[in-house]
Amino acid sequence: TIRITHTTLRKYFALKKPELAVAALNPHAGEGGIFGNEEEKIIDPAIRKAREEGINVLGPCASDTLFFYAARGKFDAVITSPPYYFSIDYVGKDKIAYDYLGIDMKKVESKYLGMKNNGELSRPYGKLPAKVAMYYEDLKKSIENIFWTLKPKGKLAIIVGDSTVGGRKIPTTMMTKNFCEEVGFKLEKLIFNPLLGARNRAIRGESIIICEKP
Repeated sequence: TIRITHTTLRKYFALKKPELAVAALNPHAGEGGIFGNEEEKIIDPAIRKAREEGINVLGPCASDTLFFYAARGKFDAVITSPPYYFSIDYVGKDKIAYDYLGIDMKKVESKYLGMKNNGELSRPYGKLPAKVAMYYEDLKKSIENIFWTLKPKGKLAIIVGDSTVGGRKIPTTMMTKNFCEEVGFKLEKLIFNPLLGARNRAIRGESIIICEKP
């Protein structure tokens, strides 16, 4: 992903030496393995390899680090991942870490992205389940943070999929597009990619949303 992003920015957006950032997966970038080891085993080696290839990339960055650089408009692109709350048990994934720290998981479960059942909404979401509405609220905040992080003319490429919850299609693609435009991004492309053999999957296809910060 780092290499593809770097090559795309150079080839299609005329950026000679793009400045990239890779977000961490776990809180505090894993805190040395306490909150997860994906940074140490997967993300960091990929970043080191990219640097060996001459790619200008920073990471894995915890969110507070990204906020620090956001005020300086440092990056041309941020590589991250929105939560797939219906596919991944984020809370269960961190159970070992919470047990080790003596923290009651139930006290923090409702604070996870996509796990909130109630809270203040910035808009009406019709008949969508409360958990989905709160997920959208968190997703918009994530997009706002990415917008702040990117410098002018920086690019956002985000992959999302419309899932089915309780037999109802959840319009995440159009909601994400709308969020991007609301926070200030200019939409450049929306590309749909069907997933082969996805008849029984919650997600039947994915869309790539490409935007630019003016």
